[in-house]
Amino acid sequence: MTLTSSLRSLEHLLIGPEVSSFKQVRSWTRQLLDTRLRVAARLLALQPFQPFDVGKANSLLDLINRICIDAAAAVDSGNRYVGPSDSVRAAAEYWDSINAGDGISDLWRTAFNVPSDPVDERGEFRPEWVLQHYAYRNTELLDLVVPHLQSLGVPFVTDPLVGVSIVGWVIGSEDPVLAYISMRSSVDHCLQSDSHLYARIATELESKEPALRRSRDSARRALAIATSAGESAETRAAALAEAYKRILEGPFRQHSWAVFCLIDGEWTSPPTLFELRQRLASVGGLLGAIADEVVFSDLRNGEAHETWMWDGFAEEFVTELGRISLEKVSAAVAIADSFARGCEAGFAAVRSLDIQNEVLILPDPSEAGRMASWRRAQAFFGTNRLHVIDAQLNARDASIRLESLATTDINPCFQALILSRRLIPKISTFSVSTSQDLGPVITVSAEALDATMPVWEFAVSSIDQMPLSTFLPANFDARRRIEPGSVAARSAAWIAVDDSVDALDGSPAIWGPSAVTLLDVRLRIVEMAIDQTMRQVELPNSRLESVGSSVKALRAWLAQSPEPNRKSFESHPALQLLRHQWERWGPVSRHPLVADDQRPLITQRQPGLRERPETGRYSTI
Repeated sequence: MTLTSSLRSLEHLLIGPEVSSFKQVRSWTRQLLDTRLRVAARLLALQPFQPFDVGKANSLLDLINRICIDAAAAVDSGNRYVGPSDSVRAAAEYWDSINAGDGISDLWRTAFNVPSDPVDERGEFRPEWVLQHYAYRNTELLDLVVPHLQSLGVPFVTDPLVGVSIVGWVIGSEDPVLAYISMRSSVDHCLQSDSHLYARIATELESKEPALRRSRDSARRALAIATSAGESAETRAAALAEAYKRILEGPFRQHSWAVFCLIDGEWTSPPTLFELRQRLASVGGLLGAIADEVVFSDLRNGEAHETWMWDGFAEEFVTELGRISLEKVSAAVAIADSFARGCEAGFAAVRSLDIQNEVLILPDPSEAGRMASWRRAQAFFGTNRLHVIDAQLNARDASIRLESLATTDINPCFQALILSRRLIPKISTFSVSTSQDLGPVITVSAEALDATMPVWEFAVSSIDQMPLSTFLPANFDARRRIEPGSVAARSAAWIAVDDSVDALDGSPAIWGPSAVTLLDVRLRIVEMAIDQTMRQVELPNSRLESVGSSVKALRAWLAQSPEPNRKSFESHPALQLLRHQWERWGPVSRHPLVADDQRPLITQRQPGLRERPETGRYSTI
């Protein structure tokens, strides 16, 4: 029940019964006090959300307290109570008005300051779209999200993906206030329970994540039919029953039972819905109230065993045990899903406490406290400024569809693929397409990404921007699928030359120790990339070998020269050869299927030496 509906109920109670009837007075008094508690609880739950006027909330509580005091005085004096209906009605209109406007879109804009809703066509919140909007602007994102996490009572979350997901799941629910309440409840029970019990329950929920994801996907497809104006009423009702079963049997059953076991102090497997309702009711509180609102075991059984019927005249589901209105089932789906979303947010928040923030480590699928690997993989496309429309990562041959892929996106795309390979090692091949292309633009094997991995690991640990040659083995593999191997090798050789020359051209006129170190690091990246690429080339390639020899010679000179300087370096024969090869062999596109003029190139600063962060807090996902 919302705050507004609670106030509407209060308005109906402002004319009390005749005091001559003790039974009626007792029932009316109980309803009045229960309504007061509901209003107070709703105000407390609304407090984390903007806009929230503390003064208006206190005035409302004062009004209701005065009503209860005046009602008690009327009963004591033997008079029938008549309350201030105009004041209560005005309060209901005010609290209803602050949610007017564009609804959830207002929430998205307020929470994330994004130009469009980070929700796909299926209605699913996409945290990676928020991360994509703030790619390379992590501080701006944290300035927005951290206050939301503090407001929601989970300031300890340090994983940006977890933080964005929590905020999105709560405000994107049909009932954000209920989602917040269930989130806070699950967090409190997790933190107060025995650590071994919590660990067992958290492990169980993690193991169920793929099944719960499938349940939500099925429920969303069903709800799309249930809300389609082009379908008949009976078809929409059948789809609603399907969505109800999916949400109840999946996310609601698993999460409500997890919270119950935290309260009960012992883990057992989730029971049937009939027993689940009884067990949840036995503990009362939020679980008991929710179970009473959403668990209709006869409808679930009727859907599973094809025994329910649709009464189109009364717009009711007819089960073996009775009738249930369409509105009641629709409300149950919204309540159950909001409750489960809140619990999911709560468990994600507590799980993030297991993240080892003392040092920054490269992403790994076995990291404690992180989100599911598929979520992290999609999120890394977002952090690399790539808009993922769809990703099929639960297959040996994975496919990722992007909104677009421009020249400046080639490096970020390879980096996202490297990270996806690290997180989902069972994938054999990755194919990347765009919404404008009929087929894949980039296809790369897991073996090529593995060959690229040591180069990337060194580069990402040493400098703050990735040169194109960092991903040379993967680039070569992707190119040779669409052009002859000899052409792909020639292109790879020019890319290596280009990075080598660029490393010098981007250096200052007068070298200090840091400039020499940076130049050596960049040349080492090229050297490692060539070595790894040559292992994939089927026949010996003189161009790659020549570039590799030149780079080795330049690095040796840097190491042996007592006072390396740019003028002496410029005159080195190996560099002269590289400049000659740069002019004769190129230029070469970053990828043959991505036109250089697809989007204006963004002027990028030269890579610099990376300062290793002292902590992993907020640094990765």
